[in-house]
Amino acid sequence: MGRDAKTSYQMGVRLLLGSGAIAVAGIGGYLAYWLWFNPNAKAISVPAIAIEPTEVIKSVPAGGIVRLGNQQSLKVPTSADRSAIVERINVRVNSPIQEGQILVRLKDPEGQSQVNEQRLLIQKQQLDLEAKERAIMQAKTELERALSELKIQQQNQSALRKAELERDRARERIQEQKIELETLQIELESIRDLVDRGYLASNEQRRQEQAVRQAEAAFRDTQKSLQEAEFELENQQLTIGETLQKLTETVRIKEIALDNARSNVQTARRDLESAQLNLIKSEQNFEKNSLIRATTAGRVLDINVKPGEVLQQDRTLLVIGDPRREEVEIRLTTLQAALVQLEQSAIVSAIGIISGSFDGRVKELGRVALDDSNSSQSRGGQSTVKAIIVLDRPSQKLIPGSQVSVEIIVDRQDNAIALPSQFIQDRDRKGPYVWVLPESGEAERRSVKLGLVGDTLTEIKTGLESGETVVSPPSDRPLEEGMKLLPLINSELRVNNK
Repeated sequence: MGRDAKTSYQMGVRLLLGSGAIAVAGIGGYLAYWLWFNPNAKAISVPAIAIEPTEVIKSVPAGGIVRLGNQQSLKVPTSADRSAIVERINVRVNSPIQEGQILVRLKDPEGQSQVNEQRLLIQKQQLDLEAKERAIMQAKTELERALSELKIQQQNQSALRKAELERDRARERIQEQKIELETLQIELESIRDLVDRGYLASNEQRRQEQAVRQAEAAFRDTQKSLQEAEFELENQQLTIGETLQKLTETVRIKEIALDNARSNVQTARRDLESAQLNLIKSEQNFEKNSLIRATTAGRVLDINVKPGEVLQQDRTLLVIGDPRREEVEIRLTTLQAALVQLEQSAIVSAIGIISGSFDGRVKELGRVALDDSNSSQSRGGQSTVKAIIVLDRPSQKLIPGSQVSVEIIVDRQDNAIALPSQFIQDRDRKGPYVWVLPESGEAERRSVKLGLVGDTLTEIKTGLESGETVVSPPSDRPLEEGMKLLPLINSELRVNNK
């Protein structure tokens, strides 16, 4: 019984080993068959990207300096031959300030001396003006006296006036008689015509001729009366002529004296007004040189002086700015500036330990290229164009004076089909194309039409659709249509190019 069991055990082991060998051989044959006939076994591994709508951005890069709105350095406002002393500083660094607020008070001895001299000059000119105004009163009194004497003399000229009246009446009679005589002469001519035609008797003509002769005689008598009246008037004029001439000359002299006195007063008033204006200017200059006021609302960014310090011209006292506005001054090459326009979007990125990006817009763009070889943003002596980027909202992080990087978005295409440049092939004359990997896994060459060429992506206007997979040829071998491909999709590639 034991022997039979042992024999049976040995036979079972042999059967088991045999069946295991057969199984191994079968599995090995299946693996060999799978490896030989499976298409993926010969597929080429290639970088691939899944197409999905994204945005294509073309930007202009630049570096710039951060500053606050209306940032400015307030300097000593004295002239070159004067100095000032810091008397008092009314603010601290980061203190909020209002426009017109006194920030620093300076001592200006020379300015105070000029104000005092101007005040003394005004007092002197006021006394001079008062004296000349009194001279006007005196000249008026003398003129009134001369006019009164002239008036009295003129009122005593009744004989002269009577002669003038006689002359005027004679002249009036002459005019009336002249008209009457002309009328009679016209009537006489009419009567003569009628007599010649036989319509009137000749005695009518004689009566009219008699009337004309009488009118002519009266006219001559009146002319003689006029001559006599004019002669009498001349006699009267000669009698009182000298007296009136003397009085009139006296009045004229007094009028000239009054005019001169008035002119002197006007000159004195102008001099006084000029001195008063000069005093106002001197006081304003003194205040300007002594009181340093904030030119804008904001904060104090830096203070460069201390009380008691003696300052010369152009010495910077303090720096102020408005934190409600943050801006970046950049320099663009002329080629870059040609792409930039006002109100274009921009992204400002901090450099250094302060991280973050902030949205802004182009608010100022120079129209003249300047040589900035001495600027901190110089580009090797190349002419550049100045531009100002204003942040949409103050960052409250960027430090004025620090450097930042800026990207101005000059063009953008949203919801576009786009690819990185390494996936676009354009080495032949048939135009750009890409390698598409359909579900069959076989490479397909497809022509495309390019659109906006962005910083990292290029827009594909036609030839591709969302959801398709595009591959990039490997560096060691070219692709051909129908090749089996194994896509290696890099998920970071799409993320990094959004």
